[in-house]
Amino acid sequence: MFDATIEDHGLLPQIREGMNVRDSGGDEIGTVKRVQMGGGNDPVDAERQSREAAGPADGRDAHDATLAGDFISTFSAGNDNLPDEARQNLERKGYIEIDSRGLFSANRYAAADQIASVDGDAVTLNVSGDSLTKSR
Repeated sequence: MFDATIEDHGLLPQIREGMNVRDSGGDEIGTVKRVQMGGGNDPVDAERQSREAAGPADGRDAHDATLAGDFISTFSAGNDNLPDEARQNLERKGYIEIDSRGLFSANRYAAADQIASVDGDAVTLNVSGDSLTKSR
């Protein structure tokens, strides 16, 4: 079965970091933190995946073995703690990562098919904010 989202990214190319995101009810849920095209077409993400697959280099930074290093790596890009099935679905379709409002709010992820429109500096979803995949 052909999945059009792999070839046709729909609205994703129009979205950029910092845009406001609203859910289907019009509630503002955060801002775009990252845009990821589906089907593995992002060379930056491919490079990150390659580095992660290779594991840590022998010459790791000194802070890597410290509590501060653990904190930094936990909250840095690429450590989204998504369930494998959800991650695979998002990577296949393409998605936006949403920096949710609030200091301790989990980031949310909207798949390409959950984006209803892009207008100016705003992204509107076709689902409620509560139904989005969240990092654990």
